[in-house]
Amino acid sequence: MGLTFKENPGKLKMDSNALLTGYFRLNGTNVDDWMYSLDEVEILQIK
Repeated sequence: MGLTFKENPGKLKMDSNALLTGYFRLNGTNVDDWMYSLDEVEILQIK
């Protein structure tokens, strides 16, 4: 899954659980891109 953030999230720690919001988009045409994408992502909470 590809993520495109609305703003620069800064450094994120690996293997953190995060609650995200954004627009979910399916890709059925471009085989060189992710199958699923989440656009305009905002981080609501990081655990």
